[in-house]
Amino acid sequence: LLFSSAPKKLEETVKSLLRGLDPEAAEKKDKGNLFLDQEKYGQVFAIKSEIKLIEKGFDAELLEIRKLLRRKDINYRTLRTGYSSVLEYLIELPKAIGVPRGWTTISTTQRVVRYTTPTVEHLLEKLARKREELVLTCNEAWEAVLESVSSKHHADFKILLEIVSTFDALLSLSVVAKFPGFVCPIVEKNDDSFLEFEDARHPVIEKLRNDIGSEFVPNSIQLGKKYKKNVQLITGPNMGGKSSYVRMSCVMVILAQIGSFVPATKCRVSLFDQIVTRMGASDDI
Repeated sequence: LLFSSAPKKLEETVKSLLRGLDPEAAEKKDKGNLFLDQEKYGQVFAIKSEIKLIEKGFDAELLEIRKLLRRKDINYRTLRTGYSSVLEYLIELPKAIGVPRGWTTISTTQRVVRYTTPTVEHLLEKLARKREELVLTCNEAWEAVLESVSSKHHADFKILLEIVSTFDALLSLSVVAKFPGFVCPIVEKNDDSFLEFEDARHPVIEKLRNDIGSEFVPNSIQLGKKYKKNVQLITGPNMGGKSSYVRMSCVMVILAQIGSFVPATKCRVSLFDQIVTRMGASDDI
């Protein structure tokens, strides 16, 4: 549906750009696994291969630790020390088990001690460098994708964004049309301007009041030559709803003329080409 409204070449352009990207990684904002084209993003895959070799080094070290301590049940543990701080590849052992002098104690509990070995520390340093290098390389690759889109496909994507924004607006209007208490307005082409609302409400104020368990008091309006009333003077005490009444009338006209359903039991309006307002130094419609 989206591409049926766009130029034919645009669909192929988008598909071509997406072929080299992993949609699941994109959704998770995981740039490390975003790129699929090994030929185009060779540096990314080269660094990932180096990381895999380092991870194999951890596996080899674990086998040596098991042989040294004669315990096949030993596995690496990961310890979270903060919101984003993690200690990886720890060796967790009961306190009673002795370890070589070169091992470093990381943390201790009543029952266990967590260690790291010189080999693990060396591998962790290499892993940290490669992970940082991968992040920088992936960021550069992503910037290159954006630059390519901007320089080669700007006009195409501008068309696509206009189509998407139109769909978004129409979808929003369709959702509004299902709201309880909203009706389809009748907009008439008439030389004489007029308004006719029955039980109209201001949609935003009504929503805010509903959220606190209150209701917006509806108002009915009839203005125009056919009703022998072209001007209406609104008076009343402070906080009596004068501004809300005037704003509501303007919002109803705008909603009706953009094709939206409106919050009322009845709405008939003529076409308007302007709304003139001056309600206060910091006020607006």
